[in-house]
Amino acid sequence: MLLIAQRFGRLRRLPLDTSLRRITNTKQRSASAKQRAINAKAAFAYQGMADPEAIYLLVDDVITTGATVRYAAKTLLDAGATEVWVASISHQPQDADEKKTKKVSTNRG
Repeated sequence: MLLIAQRFGRLRRLPLDTSLRRITNTKQRSASAKQRAINAKAAFAYQGMADPEAIYLLVDDVITTGATVRYAAKTLLDAGATEVWVASISHQPQDADEKKTKKVSTNRG
């Protein structure tokens, strides 16, 4: 995602702030919504103080439950940001895989 954020920043002539860091190495893939929230809640730290005059844009590849962007935004706000926007490359409905699994498992005829 850093490459996409860098390119977008260059195209729009926007500064890139990499002070928001992921401090855990937990993976969200295949985790339940509850586990995603638990993982994301402790996953981020901001180095220093955020600029309260700046608008921060978080860039994420896929939003499933929203836990990652919710807690990343909360970390920015707790560091002093007053406005945080989110951009995502795609959105995965949380229960899409469950529906596929159920459909496959019921077609065993």
